[in-house]
Amino acid sequence: MKKYLLLIAVGIFTLNSCEREDKIEDNSLEMNYSAKSNKIEAMKEFAQLLGKTLSDKENRKYLVDLIHQRGDNSEAVTVNALLGKNISKEELLLLSRNRNNIKISAKESFRKTLINEVRKNIDQYPNLKSQLKKINASTTQRTIEDTYDELSEYYASQGLDVYFPYEENFNLEDENTITLTWDPMIEQNYNYGYQSVNGIYGLQPIAIINDDFAYNNPVLVVRPAVYIESGIASDPNPNPVIISNNPPNWAFQGWQGFLNFNVDHTKIMDADVLKVNIPKIRLMEHLGTFLTPTTITLVRSSANLTTDNNNNLVFPLSADSRQLMTRQHIKRRDARNHNWVDVNILWDDDWNMHEAEHTLTWASHHTFSGNLNAKGTVKLGWDVEQKKVTFDPKIDINFDVRVGGNCKLRYNNNVSRRAVLTQIIGDTGAGTYNDNGTEYSVRAADKLQYYFKPYLTKIVQ
Repeated sequence: MKKYLLLIAVGIFTLNSCEREDKIEDNSLEMNYSAKSNKIEAMKEFAQLLGKTLSDKENRKYLVDLIHQRGDNSEAVTVNALLGKNISKEELLLLSRNRNNIKISAKESFRKTLINEVRKNIDQYPNLKSQLKKINASTTQRTIEDTYDELSEYYASQGLDVYFPYEENFNLEDENTITLTWDPMIEQNYNYGYQSVNGIYGLQPIAIINDDFAYNNPVLVVRPAVYIESGIASDPNPNPVIISNNPPNWAFQGWQGFLNFNVDHTKIMDADVLKVNIPKIRLMEHLGTFLTPTTITLVRSSANLTTDNNNNLVFPLSADSRQLMTRQHIKRRDARNHNWVDVNILWDDDWNMHEAEHTLTWASHHTFSGNLNAKGTVKLGWDVEQKKVTFDPKIDINFDVRVGGNCKLRYNNNVSRRAVLTQIIGDTGAGTYNDNGTEYSVRAADKLQYYFKPYLTKIVQ
């Protein structure tokens, strides 16, 4: 029998960088109006600079190669990496993992085209010109090296990405035109911008750039950089060896395998080991604003069972919340086409019978301000009179998932152990997904769909 550790904890989990999407504060703690305006101007001017730089075919290849080299589904690369200045450790790790052997000549060509444009036409970039003056970098009195260092230092300090939505739809080297725009940092799904023509210097204004335009035309978006993770939390062993898979004998001691059939949850005791994964997810709708990917975080909240030496419950009861996924990027193309995305999330490495319910909370990340809390209860299976674990969800325990920063809460609801085990396969309303011959039951959590894949090691009969 498993031992229960004495644990008194506060059932609060903080999701960094999440915020309300439906309430925009003028006096945001993150950025006041003046700073926000300066950032938008910085993005706009860098988009213009980039457009003129990318009229050269070799420079286009350099940008796309860097995006591919990062390889994290974000379809983006930071301006820092593009300019080779103050690259974060996280991005350096991604770039080193997926080394593409980018030619030094390509980097030098991009660098040379960019700095020549700044030195020749600085008056066309008033925001940049004012910043260069502030840091004593006059383009007429400094060398090219000095100017590039000051220029890259300034743009690297702005925390910007260059994002290529629907990148898989296009071969940028073969495209005659590229459209450049920037994140307006307000809740709208369009912006204006400029078009760069291959081999021709200059930009042409474009009045309306939206999702449909970007789906059919190559568009590059300069935007505030998204949070970079080196990976997502996942199960280190998602596909263990199946020792047996004979449903009539599954409840006997020593049975081990995937539960690819519906089962009686009362047959799986606390001494057994029930590991549950979420192999894939998909979004049924793009949730970002303007031309951004959808970036999401999932959290699971569960009850703690805390007893003393006499098997009495220890109060106050508490709940734990843990982050299941560290900001998974869902490509616009995958959201638009409802494609399934591999995530291999470890939902619970041992879902015990006393944990009658967990709660699934998930949020999408944005660039707005505000805060909210996700609150609720999870149920504990415990018979107070008998002082023992029960399958019946008898006790409610409060949890509080604190969400602050840059996101919108999308879903916060209970998932019962009983329902998961009795509805492993079959259509329960959202369809099924065929995983290695098994039609697993698809579950819907607002615009997110997923399925559970349980693996049981039977210890007791």
